Amino acid sequence: MAKRRRRRSRNSRRRRIRNAIRITLFFLIVVAIIGGIILLVSKLINKGGETGDIGSDAAIEQPAGQEEEKQGFFSSDMESNTEGGILFGVFDGMGGLHCGEYASYLTAKAAKEEAKTAVETQETPGAFLMRICEKSNALLCREMQMNVKKRMGSTLSILYLLQNQVFLCDVGDSPIFRFRNGQLLKISKEHTERELYEKLNAEKPKRKYHLTQNIGIFPEEMELEPYIAKGEMHAEDQYLLCTDGLTDMVSEEEISEILCMPERADSKAKQLMRRALENGGSDNITIVLIQLY
Repeated sequence: MAKRRRRRSRNSRRRRIRNAIRITLFFLIVVAIIGGIILLVSKLINKGGETGDIGSDAAIEQPAGQEEEKQGFFSSDMESNTEGGILFGVFDGMGGLHCGEYASYLTAKAAKEEAKTAVETQETPGAFLMRICEKSNALLCREMQMNVKKRMGSTLSILYLLQNQVFLCDVGDSPIFRFRNGQLLKISKEHTERELYEKLNAEKPKRKYHLTQNIGIFPEEMELEPYIAKGEMHAEDQYLLCTDGLTDMVSEEEISEILCMPERADSKAKQLMRRALENGGSDNITIVLIQLY
């Protein structure tokens, strides 16, 4: 009898242990599923992603009624993994109303197509960004020769987040800013006559400075020379890509004031747009804001 009672007691303990293990495993599976759903929903809502150990929350803002493709911005999570990185871009067309819209659309389209091959080609980030510029430029030149029969062009400003590093590329005058520790810094290069005027100490022209580089340059006329640079990602950095429709209407002090606010990227982007329109801006404005965390 004593042996039977001991056997029953051991069996009872084993059943309790097995039940505890099952409950624990069930709990862990439920937690994992819920965590996965939360992460997926968060990515869909934020239009952001993760690169290395740093995540991003991105927002894109344009005036109501403006078609996305006309300003040519995009945000592409290439291959949806950290190996491919995350690419953001702003493109501002020129050449008259319809040609300008078409130029920025074609430039963005070419950039998107090239972005899809980033992982496959195993290029360095610099070579990859240079290829985007060259392919975009070739597409615009071909279109001008074959169909449009008139000059058009576009600026190109791209931010590429890859494994805790930041790569930027710009052609033209659509600026890229970095906001870090309360300081706003323009990190892109402006391809305009401004530098020449400042070197010569000449009086500023009453018109806007003409571009010295843009997408849509025929190779026999001039060499395409994008500005490409690299930096390190820091948590809590913010990056702002925009057309000059924003910077013509909103000062850097005002931009800093808005970026200092403890709010999500979409809220800050909306406030920047509102400020530009209140200050007399037109509808030719595109804002891409990325917050790292």
